[in-house]
Amino acid sequence: MVSIKRLNISVLGITIPVLLSFILLGSCNYGIPDYEVNVIVEEGVTGTPATGIYSYPELTEFSFNYTPVDPMQTVEVFYSSSRTTGSGSIPLYNNFNLTARLIDIRGTWDAQMQWSNSSEVDYEFSITFVGADLNSGTFNDSQGYYGTWNNDTGTITISYSNWRKFVLVGGVFDMNGSFTAEGWSLSETNTGSWGCTLPE
Repeated sequence: MVSIKRLNISVLGITIPVLLSFILLGSCNYGIPDYEVNVIVEEGVTGTPATGIYSYPELTEFSFNYTPVDPMQTVEVFYSSSRTTGSGSIPLYNNFNLTARLIDIRGTWDAQMQWSNSSEVDYEFSITFVGADLNSGTFNDSQGYYGTWNNDTGTITISYSNWRKFVLVGGVFDMNGSFTAEGWSLSETNTGSWGCTLPE
C-alpha cells in the first residue's frame, strides 16, 4: 500500500511543495515473486542449464535440454516428484530441485510378461541386472533363468540364454516393450509384451 502526502518545506523563507511517497513495508506485497531452481547435472550428462541455482519470476517457463556424453546412453530428469526425459519445460510455481542423470538399470526389478493371445499376465518374477557399465551386462531372475542385456541409444534388449530363447526389446526409459520366443509348436503364439518396475 502506498501513501502519498503533500508537505510544505520552508527553505530560506521559501515554501516548496514536496511529494513524498511512504511505502508501508509489510502491509501489502504487490508484484510477482521469484522462485529458485537448484540444478544438478551429474557426470556423463551435458546440456543447459548447468549445475547451479537460478532465480526466475513466477510462471516463467523453465526450459532444460540434456543429452548423454555417450550417445548409447539415455538421460532422465527428476524434479519435485516427477520424472521426464532429457528435454522439456516447467512453469514455475514454487522452488524445486532438478537433477539430470544417466539411466542406470542395474539392480533388481519386478517383471511381468504376457503372451499376445492371453487376457492376463502369464509370468511374474524379479529380475536383477548387473554389468561393468551402463551399456551391457548379464542378468538372472527369480525363476532361475539368466542371460545378457544390452542398452543402445534408448533401446534395451534382454536376451535369455536358457528360457525358450526369449528376447525382450523395449525402451530403456519406460522399461517395457515386446518379446519373441521359441514356440512349442508351429501354431503356438510366440510373441507378447513385457514390463519392469522398481520395487516400492
